[in-house]
Amino acid sequence: MDSGIWGYGVSIPRRRITIEQVNDVWKNIPLQAVKARGVKERAVLGPDEDTVTLAVDAALRAVKMSGLSLKKIGALILGSQTSPYHTRPAASIVVEAMGLRNDVFAADIQFSGKSGTSAFLVALAFVNSGMAEAAIAVGADTLSSHVSPGDSQEYVASSGAGALVIGSGEGIAKIETSASYTTDTPDFFRLDGERYIRTGGAAMTNTEVGMENHVIRAWESLNHGQVHSPNSFKYLVVQQDDARVPFRIGQKLGFSKEQISPGIIATFLGNCGAASTLISLAKVMNESVPNEKIAVISYGSGAGSDAFIIKTSSKIGGARAEPSVDDFISKKTMIDYASYIKMERKYHTHERKVSTFD
Repeated sequence: MDSGIWGYGVSIPRRRITIEQVNDVWKNIPLQAVKARGVKERAVLGPDEDTVTLAVDAALRAVKMSGLSLKKIGALILGSQTSPYHTRPAASIVVEAMGLRNDVFAADIQFSGKSGTSAFLVALAFVNSGMAEAAIAVGADTLSSHVSPGDSQEYVASSGAGALVIGSGEGIAKIETSASYTTDTPDFFRLDGERYIRTGGAAMTNTEVGMENHVIRAWESLNHGQVHSPNSFKYLVVQQDDARVPFRIGQKLGFSKEQISPGIIATFLGNCGAASTLISLAKVMNESVPNEKIAVISYGSGAGSDAFIIKTSSKIGGARAEPSVDDFISKKTMIDYASYIKMERKYHTHERKVSTFD
């Protein structure tokens, strides 16, 4: 069955903090070394924001853009590594909050940073198989709340959500092909009962065994049956742990700076985890014209990568998300480190707040 992307939406917290604010407190890394990662500021969660609220907002925006009725949605897949619950699903809350039918298929899916693209591929399979007329894929993360104060990732760990509506028939873009690559590589992880994400050490995070190896292998897998020349693509969208990584990896794959730059979001948003690739994709799709090809490659620690090729249709010309990703980036409220610590309850009296009134 033919299927395509019918709509996309994002949600990004309004509050932001600069890397200088973090460095002024900890001074654990030379500021110039932090700046070399290309991130200037990143998002901070408000007291009433979490993975679920961001996911609901992004999904509703995607449905609105698609023009489809909520009654047509037959599946909702939520990809996240920072769900507020360990046992109960977060996807069921999103279903209710959106006002979807109760007979939809809903599930959480977790593969660290590529949880969002994993959700996308599952949603795509639901529509292609005929099990759903339309499906929603959401990637949402609140990494900022799950990085320990003083950790080197505190400079870039951010929050956000991206959503795609997949529907049968021609949409604004078509998925031409996809491939994945997976190994057991413990570069970043969070143990049961722990709040903060750990690293597997410099041997895992500062070498090519993690993100670089998996992204390149996934792209090579995509090219096994048919070689896709980088010159045939308008844009390259790559997972953004920071703003430097996409250029380093993209250039190794043969892509130019001009193909990579339009999708960069990490400079002002940091690492949005499972939402990173989907927000970046929304950014370039808002600038796309018909018959342009977009290469998309995600990465999730643990470790794996999804790669796929998207081609815009004639319908993309009249389809633009409002507000755009650039609008979300520009509408912000800057806060200091003390406010950030308070907002995300890094030092709190209760094990977990259950409401804003606790």
